[in-house]
Amino acid sequence: MTQELTLSDISIGILAWRTPATLENTLSSYQETGLLEAVGSACVFLNEATDDDIAIAKKFGLEYIASEENVGIGPALARLVHSAKKQCFMFLEGDWLCVETKQTVTARLNVGLRLLQDGTANTVRYRHRTRHGEPLHSKLAHQSGNNPNAKDFLLDSVHWLDRPDLIHTEVTQKILSDEEWYFSTSRHSNYTNNPCLYLTDFLGREIIPRANRDGIHLEVDLHEWWKQQDFVVAQGDGLFEHHPLEKSGSGYTVGNVTKRRIRKLLNRKV
Repeated sequence: MTQELTLSDISIGILAWRTPATLENTLSSYQETGLLEAVGSACVFLNEATDDDIAIAKKFGLEYIASEENVGIGPALARLVHSAKKQCFMFLEGDWLCVETKQTVTARLNVGLRLLQDGTANTVRYRHRTRHGEPLHSKLAHQSGNNPNAKDFLLDSVHWLDRPDLIHTEVTQKILSDEEWYFSTSRHSNYTNNPCLYLTDFLGREIIPRANRDGIHLEVDLHEWWKQQDFVVAQGDGLFEHHPLEKSGSGYTVGNVTKRRIRKLLNRKV
C-alpha cells in the first residue's frame, strides 16, 4: 500500500438474526455518529430474513444479503467479506451500538487504519473499554477466579485494569493520538467476533478459510489455532457497546442478562 488509508477504505459487514428492534437501534447509532456516512461501504447479512429486516436495511440505504435460513456466523461472515469492496473490513453484529461522538469515531478508526497499514497490528479491536456491555465472558471468568486459560485472554484485561501493561509483561502500551492503546500477540489475545478492524486480504487469507463452515462457533473453534499464531492485536478505548434489545441466538438482552454459561473455552482445562 502506498496511499494512506482513510475511513472510505473501510467496508462494514453487519450480521443480524431476526432482531428488528435491535438492528434499527444499532443502525440509528451508526447514522447519528457518522459511521455509515464515513465508511466506504456497508452491507447487512440477514439470517432468516423477514420483511421487517429488509425494510430496516432499506431505510438506512444499506446493501443487504437476505438469507431464507440461518446459515450461522461463519458462512455469513464469509459472504460479507467476499462482498466487501474496500481494503479494510470491520465485522459488526447487529447488537453493537456505537457510543462515541463523530469526532471520536473518526479519530479512533484512523489510528486503527494506521496500525494496519504500517504493519504494527493485524487486527484492531473496537469493543469499548468501559462501556463494553454484557456479557463480557473473560471478565466474568476473571471475577469468578475460575479461568484456567487466563493467559489466552490477557489483552481483555484492558476492560478491568487501568494499566494492564504494568501487570502483564505480555501486554504493551503506546500513546497514539493522545490516547492509550494496548498491544499483545494472538497468544494472549483470544480470537473474538466482537467489533474488530482488519485488512480484507488478511481476513480472506487467514480467517475465512477456517470460518466458512456450518455449525462453527468462531470464538471456540478458532481459539486453539489463533493462539498458535504470532498475530499482533491492538485495543484502544473502543467505540462499541454490546446492547441487544431483544433475545436472539446469543441468549442475552439488556436488563435480562442470563449467565447461561461462561464460554466453554474459558473453563476448558489444558
